[in-house]
Amino acid sequence: MASLCWTTKMKFYFNLSGRREPPTLSKILSNFILTMFRLSPIWILLAILCTIGLESQVITAQNSGFVKTYFFENRPTKFYVARNYEDDVLVAGPVGLDTFGNTGVVLARIDSTGFVKKLFLFYDPGNEYNLFLLDVLYKGLTVSSNGDVVLAGSTTGYHDLFQFIIKNGLEDISYHLYESLLPDDRYINNNLAFDSAIYTVGHAQDYTGSYEAFIQKSSLNGIQIWEKQYGTAAHFDYATSILPYGNNLLVLGNIKGDNNADPNTASTVTTLFVIDTSGKIISTWLSGINEEGVSAEGLLSIGDKYYYITHPFIVDEIGLAHFFPQIVCRDADFNLVWRKDYGEPYFQNHFDGLAKGPDGYLYAAGYIPVEGITWGRVCKIDPEDGEIIWEVRDTAFVVPGWGSRNRMEGIAVLSSGSIIAAGYTVDTNFREHGLLYKVTSDGCLDTLCTTVAIEELINNPDERVVVFPNPATEFINFNLPEAIKDCFVNLYTLDGQIISREKLSPGISTFTLDKSRYMAGIYIWQVTSDKGQLIDSGKVVIIDK
Repeated sequence: MASLCWTTKMKFYFNLSGRREPPTLSKILSNFILTMFRLSPIWILLAILCTIGLESQVITAQNSGFVKTYFFENRPTKFYVARNYEDDVLVAGPVGLDTFGNTGVVLARIDSTGFVKKLFLFYDPGNEYNLFLLDVLYKGLTVSSNGDVVLAGSTTGYHDLFQFIIKNGLEDISYHLYESLLPDDRYINNNLAFDSAIYTVGHAQDYTGSYEAFIQKSSLNGIQIWEKQYGTAAHFDYATSILPYGNNLLVLGNIKGDNNADPNTASTVTTLFVIDTSGKIISTWLSGINEEGVSAEGLLSIGDKYYYITHPFIVDEIGLAHFFPQIVCRDADFNLVWRKDYGEPYFQNHFDGLAKGPDGYLYAAGYIPVEGITWGRVCKIDPEDGEIIWEVRDTAFVVPGWGSRNRMEGIAVLSSGSIIAAGYTVDTNFREHGLLYKVTSDGCLDTLCTTVAIEELINNPDERVVVFPNPATEFINFNLPEAIKDCFVNLYTLDGQIISREKLSPGISTFTLDKSRYMAGIYIWQVTSDKGQLIDSGKVVIIDK
């Protein structure tokens, strides 16, 4: 399958699930379509016809493939993190100002179709005037083994740490605020529920103006057990990720040069250190100076190996730092197994999310610039050597004359093998929208979405593959432009199973439908080159005569 599905583009149909946002025509239509799909097959044809109209509008307005955006309560919305929750995904991030000037944090439970099943918008419940606001959240979202959810971040001013602990199927919510032991800013990077406790990692400013890594341990009832600092005098020390390590814990971070140096150009070391459950350091490993760049994050393990993201950089002649994403693999003793770069240095080239799938592969999410457009990016990566198996990109919103700002920040792999990447995009009014991509483990668009062709086919609609009749009863015609040579058509069921693969010739190729194989329903077709590159794709409906 991987050879059939290389670089694709995508767009989910709109289902903007903000609670009090005024309904729009596209929202009403899309929610109606989704409901009809769930209620009865008799509505399938009507749903397809409605979404075709919306599809054309989206392509024209956004110059993109298919994605799904969220704009809660008419407020700028960002997703920074995605986590598995039962058969769904939890996404979280900050929301911007409401009409009263309040900011907050969003947590949404979203099913595999992109439908918002549960939505939380959090503020500080301890302040009756709602003036003490929560607006800083990065990757601080964890799900415990018993299903408890912990959302952690910094309060406005970056000083204190907050946690929302949500239990009993996202029904019972408690709020906890922890005052900083240090005098200034505190940033939360990640957290972990482990052995009936919550470990939150980040960095905080000390009395000298440097940053020290810190870890807080609290109970699943929100009671702080300890908080400890881990730093080197006059350095910038960061803790970004934490994993179980036998009965202990493994922490990933960075140590950057002294506080008199420019933090963008100062020497940098990656660190992995092991602590016990009391916070005591058992062992410390350090990389070579400037060996791996900055922002080591996203630590995970597969078997006896460890993987994480880092970002080497170069500084150009005007002093601007340009980064490129890198994934590092180390063995059980932290010896280097492989280290791979994924793209050229540029200040908008990043990986920010790393996950492992049930198939044992790595999945990375980030963004990459191409000719003035910042593309959201999802990659499937071989954990043995770091080679990309497939890569999916999308532009989401593109602002005419300005470009785009599309960033994938978090990633989760469902038990089905489908991947959901979360991030944000910017619309034509320069407001952030939460953004989701969903793809299958083979690098194809999820079959609940409609695919479009590669960029050339968007700009040249006369070169699209024409499929008719649609709906079909006894046969399907595929009319190929003369420029397309040596290709195949693959037909998939809605659950992603391939049921046929046939060679196509330029002009019209006709396939007779064997009703013992092709039952009435919706199918996904993909035309691919003989090397597996996606040429065009779409949906076809087969109905009984």
